[in-house]
Amino acid sequence: MAPVLRKRKIEKDRKTTAPSEEGEMAVVDPVTVNNNRKIGWCKARRKAIKMSCIADILPQEVIFAILLLLPVDFIYHVVRYVCRGWYNIIRSPSVAHSHLHNSSSSNTCLFLQSSFYHTPKSGYFLRTTNTGTIEFKRLGFVPHGVVMSSCNGLLYFPKHEAFEPCVLNPVTGQQVVLPFYKFRTCRPGTNHFLAYSPVSRVYKIAQLISYAYNATPRFAILTLGGVEKKKWRRIDASHLGLHTCYFRFPPLCIGRFMYYFCDPQGMSIVVFDIEIETLWSISFPTSDWRDPKKFLAMWGSLSMMVKVNSYLIKTWLLIDPKTGRWEKLPDINFVASSRLRYHRMPIGSLGNGELLVFEESSEIIVYHVKMGRIVASYQPDDKEYPACMYKWRCHPHVDSLVSLSPATTTAKPVEAYKK
Repeated sequence: MAPVLRKRKIEKDRKTTAPSEEGEMAVVDPVTVNNNRKIGWCKARRKAIKMSCIADILPQEVIFAILLLLPVDFIYHVVRYVCRGWYNIIRSPSVAHSHLHNSSSSNTCLFLQSSFYHTPKSGYFLRTTNTGTIEFKRLGFVPHGVVMSSCNGLLYFPKHEAFEPCVLNPVTGQQVVLPFYKFRTCRPGTNHFLAYSPVSRVYKIAQLISYAYNATPRFAILTLGGVEKKKWRRIDASHLGLHTCYFRFPPLCIGRFMYYFCDPQGMSIVVFDIEIETLWSISFPTSDWRDPKKFLAMWGSLSMMVKVNSYLIKTWLLIDPKTGRWEKLPDINFVASSRLRYHRMPIGSLGNGELLVFEESSEIIVYHVKMGRIVASYQPDDKEYPACMYKWRCHPHVDSLVSLSPATTTAKPVEAYKK
C-alpha cells in the first residue's frame, strides 16, 4: 500500500483547485490555466525588483562616504558585488582617487620583502589597525622580482630573470610589463623607481644608471601615460658635478620628489622633481659623514637619522626640498631597550615615526618610541635558508583601487642612449 499512497500524494501536489462553471470546486492543472506557460513574476513586479538596488535607494554621497571608511581589499572582494550600482560606483576613478587621498595622510602600512642573494621571496604587509593593534600579513603570492618601490598602492619591480620592469597592484592582481633599456655593458649599478605626478596625473619611472664609481651617472625617465608615454628621455645632470661620486644608499620616492643619496663624503642629496623633470642638490643637516645614516619617509617628507652611539639616534626632517631647509626632531634613546642598543639603523617607520621597524636576521622587530620598548616581533614562515643570509627591503605602502590602464601593455625593448 505504501507505493500507492505515495503516488496519489504526488498527483495531488501537482494539481490545484479552481471554481467550475457551476460554482463547484474542480481539480485542474495550473499549467493549463496559464495557457501552458510557467507561473512567475509579472513585468511590473520584475521591474520593481530590478529597481530595488541599494544604489538607487541611497544617495551617491552616502555611498561615497561609506566606501571611504571601508578597507580596500574588502571593497574589491566583497562590496563591489552587492549590486550593479555599487559596482559602477567603485569602478569610477573618483572613488579610487578619494580613497587613496584619505589613506595616504597617515603612514600606517609598510611592504616588507625578504630576498636571498637577490632572489625574491615572499612579501608581507605590516600595518597598524584602527584599534591600535599591529598586523603582520603575508602576501598571497610571491612577486617575480625584488620590489624596488611602492607608489599609490602599486608595486614596481624588475623581473628576476629578464629584468623587465613590471608594475603590480597586489589588491586587484593587475600587472603590466614596461619597456626597458638594452645595455652593451653589464649593470654594475641601476636604480629605478615608480613615482606619481599629481598635476599631470601620470605615473613615471625614474631611472639612475651608474656604470662605475668614477663615471658620470645618467638619469632617465619614462612616462606611463599622456602624450609622451612609453618613451625614455634622458635628463641632463651635468650641472650637478657628479663625476667622482657614487650613490651608496637606495633612492627614496616621497610624493613628487625622488631623493638620491651620494657618497657620505659628498654630503649631498640629489633631488629629482617628477613633475617638472629637473635635478638639483641639497646638503645634509649634519657635517659628520662618518656616523651611520638612514633615510626614511615621515610626515610626508624626507627624514634623516644619524646614530651617534649605541643608545642615541638624532633625527632631522626636510621641510623644504627646494631650499634644503631641515628641522631638528626629538632624539631617540634606546637606554630602556638593551636588545636594540647595538642594532643597526631601522629599516622603516609607522605612524610618522611613532613605531620603528628593525630587522634581526630573519625576524622583524617593532619598537615604540614613546613607550621605549619593543611592542611586537614577527618571524616569517617561509624561511628556507640560514637567517644570516636574508636581507629585508622595506617600502611605505598604501592599499588602493588604482587600476592599471589597458593602454599600458607589454612592449618590446627600446634602444637607449649608448655609453
